Amino acid sequence: MMRTIFLVCLLWLQTAMAQESLLTLDYCQQEARTNYPLGKGKVLLESSLEVQMENLRTNWLPQLWLNGKVSWQSDVPGVSLPGVNAPQAPKDQYSVNLDVEQLLFDGGRNRERLKVEEASQSVDLQSLEVQLYELRKRVNNGYFTVLLMRTSKQVLEHKDRILKERLKEVASAVASGTALAANEKLLQAELLLIEQQLQELEAGEKAALDILSVLMGKSLTPGIPLQTPSVDLQLEQAQNRPEYLWYQRKREVLNAQVDLLQKDRMPLFSGFGQVGYGNPGLKFLQDEFDSYYMVGARLRWNVFDWKKNRRKRRLLDLQKELIDTREESFTTNLDAELKSQMRKVDQYKVLLAKDDAILALRQEVTKSAASQLENGVITSADYLEELDREVQARLNQQVHGILLEQAKVEYNRIAGKI
Repeated sequence: MMRTIFLVCLLWLQTAMAQESLLTLDYCQQEARTNYPLGKGKVLLESSLEVQMENLRTNWLPQLWLNGKVSWQSDVPGVSLPGVNAPQAPKDQYSVNLDVEQLLFDGGRNRERLKVEEASQSVDLQSLEVQLYELRKRVNNGYFTVLLMRTSKQVLEHKDRILKERLKEVASAVASGTALAANEKLLQAELLLIEQQLQELEAGEKAALDILSVLMGKSLTPGIPLQTPSVDLQLEQAQNRPEYLWYQRKREVLNAQVDLLQKDRMPLFSGFGQVGYGNPGLKFLQDEFDSYYMVGARLRWNVFDWKKNRRKRRLLDLQKELIDTREESFTTNLDAELKSQMRKVDQYKVLLAKDDAILALRQEVTKSAASQLENGVITSADYLEELDREVQARLNQQVHGILLEQAKVEYNRIAGKI
């Protein structure tokens, strides 16, 4: 009883480990998105926005300037009266001032600038999403390349096993004098060719795995198992593409800039103060050092700007129209791309529908050719020709199945299905 429980637990553990090591396309996509260097740009953009927002918030804090001046002038103001020693300002002047200004009313400018910065950062973040979405295609290509290489290897290994069995029979016939030695050598040469082709496929598989490793930020071993995806088509309109949200975010930036332009027409009101020490002080006709201060309020309003603000708003309207045009063009190209991809899906479905029948017929022909080779009716070259046709039919069947799933995955990617 205990031995049975132990075996069951061991089998469960092996199954769990096998499932953990099984590489899926979704997992590759998630890892690529997480580890790709471009994904770290989101954190940097958020940090830069916070810095910019802090800068804008300081507009409501008091602004302080320390000013100093030393000068000498050829003429100075004074009072000229006959017989009177009238005071006049000194020709050498010195002053140190601390100026303070506090914004009291800005017409909502700063609030709108904050909105513009937030909207602009949303555009930058969405631009990253668009670039990361394009990464999905590269991951798909690498993943399915590995699957195609492995499928081709399996078919060639199947051919290798058949030829080795056939070589034993031919070698026996050659030894007994019922077959020519050339038949044996032809099979040996074909086996060497298969070995060479397998080496090429292994190199291609390793190159594709290296690409996936770089994109995912993980080292993938050559023997790691891959799951062949089984995909359902996303036939709805492609409204989930990140580009559409980018167009929306771009419009939000332009709308925020329009609101800011409207606030720019409002007056600015601020309070100010000055504390200083110099010669002369505020009594500019008195030649001595003195301290002084001043407080007041300031109003600034650009009453007439020669329609400059209106022209800026017109430029923003034109940019909105340009965004609409770009979105329409993107939708048109996307629809054309989806139709083209759907044709590929239909094409592979048609090919797969015939592959089973073709392979069954080729197997029967090869079986008959093997019997003829064994009886000396045909040569090894004749047999290899029929075997190659069967192998090609088997390879077509396997490859068309993978290409169909790849076509469906690509269709869903174009349609925006995540």
